[in-house]
Amino acid sequence: MGCHRTSASPSPLRSALDALGLVIGVVVQAASAHDNTAGTALLGQVVERCGMRLQKALVDQGF
Repeated sequence: MGCHRTSASPSPLRSALDALGLVIGVVVQAASAHDNTAGTALLGQVVERCGMRLQKALVDQGF
């Protein structure tokens, strides 16, 4: 899973992608929201969709 943040928009978009680049989850929050809040919500979506198949998550220091 990779995480992508688009900072060009006023409401940052965070998305989780699988190894093929397909979208697993998306979170859009206010620009003032902390990265940890978005990361926790995004990982929650990923766990719901992938369950026990999830083996590895790659994130940056913000998470």
